[in-house]
Amino acid sequence: MGDYQFKESKMDEQNKEIKLPKEFKGYISSFGASLIQSGLLPTVAFFEDENANSQSDRSKIAEIIFDILNIGDSYEKNKLLDYLIKNKENEKEIKEDIKNIAIALKLAMRTFKFDDKEK
Repeated sequence: MGDYQFKESKMDEQNKEIKLPKEFKGYISSFGASLIQSGLLPTVAFFEDENANSQSDRSKIAEIIFDILNIGDSYEKNKLLDYLIKNKENEKEIKEDIKNIAIALKLAMRTFKFDDKEK
Protein backbone atom coordinates (compact mmCIF):
# COMPACT_ATOMS: atom_id res chain seq x y z
CA MET A 1 0.00 0.00 0.00
CA GLY A 2 1.13 3.50 -0.74
CA ASP A 3 1.87 6.16 1.77
CA TYR A 4 -0.78 8.82 1.75
CA GLN A 5 -0.48 12.22 3.27
CA PHE A 6 -3.52 14.30 3.82
CA LYS A 7 -3.30 18.01 3.35
CA GLU A 8 -5.18 20.22 5.73
CA SER A 9 -7.74 22.33 4.00
CA LYS A 10 -8.27 26.00 4.73
CA MET A 11 -11.46 25.03 6.50
CA ASP A 12 -9.51 22.74 8.84
CA GLU A 13 -7.24 25.66 9.69
CA GLN A 14 -10.21 27.92 10.36
CA ASN A 15 -11.88 25.29 12.56
CA LYS A 16 -8.80 25.13 14.79
CA GLU A 17 -9.37 28.75 15.73
CA ILE A 18 -13.09 28.47 16.46
CA LYS A 19 -14.04 28.20 20.11
CA LEU A 20 -17.62 27.57 21.06
CA PRO A 21 -19.07 28.85 24.32
CA LYS A 22 -18.84 26.04 26.88
CA GLU A 23 -22.57 26.42 27.57
CA PHE A 24 -23.34 24.97 24.14
CA LYS A 25 -22.42 21.49 25.42
CA GLY A 26 -25.25 21.68 27.91
CA TYR A 27 -27.63 23.39 25.51
CA ILE A 28 -27.46 20.65 22.89
CA SER A 29 -27.77 17.94 25.54
CA SER A 30 -30.78 19.61 27.12
CA PHE A 31 -32.32 20.16 23.68
CA GLY A 32 -32.52 16.41 23.11
CA ALA A 33 -33.85 15.70 26.58
CA SER A 34 -36.44 18.47 26.30
CA LEU A 35 -37.51 17.21 22.89
CA ILE A 36 -38.36 13.83 24.42
CA GLN A 37 -39.90 15.13 27.65
CA SER A 38 -41.73 18.28 26.57
CA GLY A 39 -42.29 17.79 22.87
CA LEU A 40 -41.21 19.59 19.74
CA LEU A 41 -43.05 22.94 19.92
CA PRO A 42 -42.32 23.73 23.60
CA THR A 43 -38.65 22.80 23.15
CA VAL A 44 -38.19 24.97 20.08
CA ALA A 45 -40.10 27.87 21.68
CA PHE A 46 -37.83 27.66 24.74
CA PHE A 47 -34.65 27.57 22.66
CA GLU A 48 -35.68 30.39 20.34
CA ASP A 49 -36.35 32.75 23.26
CA GLU A 50 -33.60 35.33 22.79
CA ASN A 51 -34.62 37.18 25.95
CA ALA A 52 -33.84 34.22 28.17
CA ASN A 53 -31.51 34.75 31.08
CA SER A 54 -28.75 32.42 29.90
CA GLN A 55 -24.96 32.64 29.74
CA SER A 56 -24.78 32.31 25.96
CA ASP A 57 -27.38 32.72 23.26
CA ARG A 58 -29.10 29.33 23.20
CA SER A 59 -31.27 30.49 20.29
CA LYS A 60 -28.20 29.75 18.16
CA ILE A 61 -28.96 26.03 18.59
CA ALA A 62 -32.42 26.46 17.02
CA GLU A 63 -30.91 28.67 14.33
CA ILE A 64 -28.31 26.04 13.42
CA ILE A 65 -30.96 23.30 13.30
CA PHE A 66 -33.12 25.47 11.03
CA ASP A 67 -30.15 26.09 8.73
CA ILE A 68 -29.38 22.37 8.52
CA LEU A 69 -33.03 21.62 7.65
CA ASN A 70 -32.39 23.93 4.66
CA ILE A 71 -35.91 25.32 4.53
CA GLY A 72 -35.23 28.80 3.23
CA ASP A 73 -35.69 32.32 4.47
CA SER A 74 -39.44 32.71 4.12
CA TYR A 75 -39.90 32.58 7.89
CA GLU A 76 -39.56 35.57 10.17
CA LYS A 77 -37.93 36.01 13.57
CA ASN A 78 -38.56 32.61 15.19
CA LYS A 79 -37.78 30.73 12.02
CA LEU A 80 -37.88 27.16 13.29
CA LEU A 81 -40.96 27.72 15.45
CA ASP A 82 -42.79 29.50 12.62
CA TYR A 83 -41.90 26.65 10.27
CA LEU A 84 -43.23 24.06 12.72
CA ILE A 85 -46.49 25.94 13.29
CA LYS A 86 -47.09 26.28 9.55
CA ASN A 87 -46.27 22.60 8.91
CA LYS A 88 -48.13 20.82 11.71
CA GLU A 89 -49.28 18.09 9.32
CA ASN A 90 -45.66 16.93 8.92
CA GLU A 91 -44.72 17.27 12.60
CA LYS A 92 -43.80 13.61 13.08
CA GLU A 93 -41.30 13.59 10.18
CA ILE A 94 -39.92 17.00 11.10
CA LYS A 95 -39.45 15.92 14.73
CA GLU A 96 -37.46 12.88 13.57
CA ASP A 97 -35.30 15.08 11.32
CA ILE A 98 -34.69 17.55 14.15
CA LYS A 99 -33.82 14.74 16.55
CA ASN A 100 -31.27 13.38 14.06
CA ILE A 101 -29.84 16.86 13.48
CA ALA A 102 -29.48 17.39 17.24
CA ILE A 103 -27.57 14.10 17.54
CA ALA A 104 -25.32 15.00 14.61
CA LEU A 105 -24.77 18.47 16.04
CA LYS A 106 -23.77 17.05 19.40
CA LEU A 107 -21.26 14.74 17.70
CA ALA A 108 -19.94 17.50 15.44
CA MET A 109 -19.42 19.84 18.39
CA ARG A 110 -16.85 17.39 19.74
CA THR A 111 -14.47 18.48 16.98
CA PHE A 112 -14.36 22.06 18.29
CA LYS A 113 -12.69 23.56 21.30
CA PHE A 114 -14.76 25.23 23.96
CA ASP A 115 -14.15 28.59 25.53
CA ASP A 116 -13.88 28.19 29.31
CA LYS A 117 -14.06 31.92 30.01
CA GLU A 118 -16.96 33.25 32.05
CA LYS A 119 -19.20 35.66 30.20
